Amino acid sequence: MMIATAVALDLCHVGPATTAQAADAHTSWFVPAGFAFFASWATCISVAAWLVWSLMDRGSARPVAPTTYLLVAAACVLDAAWRIAWCAGAALPAAVLATLLLIAVAAAFVSERMTDIWARWVPFSLWGGWSAVIAVSCLATLAFPQGAQAGALAACAGMLFTVGALLAASYLMRRLCDDVAFGVAAVWGIVGVGVHVLPASILTGALVLAIAAAGSVAVFVPWESIRPSYGGAGAGAGSRGGAARSYAASAPAPHPTRRPATRVARSSAPDRGERRRQQPSLRTSSRF
Repeated sequence: MMIATAVALDLCHVGPATTAQAADAHTSWFVPAGFAFFASWATCISVAAWLVWSLMDRGSARPVAPTTYLLVAAACVLDAAWRIAWCAGAALPAAVLATLLLIAVAAAFVSERMTDIWARWVPFSLWGGWSAVIAVSCLATLAFPQGAQAGALAACAGMLFTVGALLAASYLMRRLCDDVAFGVAAVWGIVGVGVHVLPASILTGALVLAIAAAGSVAVFVPWESIRPSYGGAGAGAGSRGGAARSYAASAPAPHPTRRPATRVARSSAPDRGERRRQQPSLRTSSRF
């Protein structure tokens, strides 16, 4: 149903407008350009591949739970319904359906992520990233339906805040779940937003594209695994920084050596009688 609806509304022009035409016609700023909506084909293909693979691999140690199949079926129905409402220009139903779609996809992702098999959860991560962009776009059409006409400063601030929220969610997904597919779909949607805003405001569109480029570096580069190194050839000799600091930080602490206790040889003291014989007496030493 989802693939049939995508073919009908993306390529065949069944309704009043295709998905891309409806996106380009929106005056709201936070709406991806029409070309960006073809990212949904990647989600359709990946989910279809997951379905075929799960049906062929029923004898695995971790089979797909029946609730996951129900969640995927509900998400497919919601995806098709969202497309119909979007192309018809119904902003409120499209926003409600897109939000429910994001919830269903997130639940399916959590169910499949627990298996630790990347082929089972990556399709839902990609679908979830694009669904997040769709849900935010539909909510933005309700908040700022006329874009800059409803307040250029408010529209620009709201759009930049939303872009930052999507990039922050992408960073958390990579850091906590070791997932980059969500960030790829989110950054793709943000690039589409920047292209959509360019005709209305070149400065705002360029700013969004710059934020998308900088955010992709911040999201996809594993900064936590890059540790700063001190010292090197440029470190000054004789100073307390540089190589001496790096060596002191990296060198293991020396283990205390246990030295054998030195035994002091004690000379045997003469007894009392011997001391008396050694000391000269008054009688023997006196001449009188």
